[in-house]
Amino acid sequence: MDLQIIHENKDFIVINKPTGIIIHPAESSNDTESIAFSLLKKYPEIKNVGDNPSLRPGIVHRLDRDTSGLLLIARNQRTFENLKDLFKNRKIEKTYISLVFGKFKQKQGIFETYIGRSNKDPRRRVSLPSPRKGIKTKIAITRYELIDYFKDSKNTDYSLLELKLETGRTHQIRSQLFSLNYSVVGDSVYSIKANPEIDLKRTFLHAQKLAFTLNNEYYQFHSSLPNDLKNFLNDLEHVKIISR
Repeated sequence: MDLQIIHENKDFIVINKPTGIIIHPAESSNDTESIAFSLLKKYPEIKNVGDNPSLRPGIVHRLDRDTSGLLLIARNQRTFENLKDLFKNRKIEKTYISLVFGKFKQKQGIFETYIGRSNKDPRRRVSLPSPRKGIKTKIAITRYELIDYFKDSKNTDYSLLELKLETGRTHQIRSQLFSLNYSVVGDSVYSIKANPEIDLKRTFLHAQKLAFTLNNEYYQFHSSLPNDLKNFLNDLEHVKIISR
């Protein structure tokens, strides 16, 4: 797999991750179709970088298999630790674009929930308004802004959202939206029965922006919507422009 490099310097790399590719294989897998495998081929120096370099060489954060967009990789241990601290202290701005089924009512706001693994379905995370006995949870905070409304030929409503993650929990955006009875278009794990069938083979979730300061230098990166998401959006009818 050819990596789409957005930026590289002596300390870190930013790539544009395609959909359908895992960040790294499971412990017991020899799967070579992963971001980690391709990174090692191009940047062999990262083989000893990270908390678990044999599995996640240089990888500071992650994106789900079907999520596309910006991914940050450290090239040395010092940078890995610095970036890890920036993520932990919420000093890296991560912005996603997502299309969800339904008409979102609020123009902007904050999701602040407690996320943990579901006891009923191991693939899922549950997003709760407060901690619950029997489920180990961590706080998850997402700021959102409504960008636009759309409809399809069957009069189904869609909302395009910009989401800024202050925390980085597994399935954070998907589980928080699902807890409010919304689901990301194309998401088969957090789907709602009332959602119509669509012609999109992935989740409409894209990591669009990354911004942070490292070694007293400010960095900001942007990734445009990939063609499959852009084409899906173009096939919908634009309903109104949300004033900002």
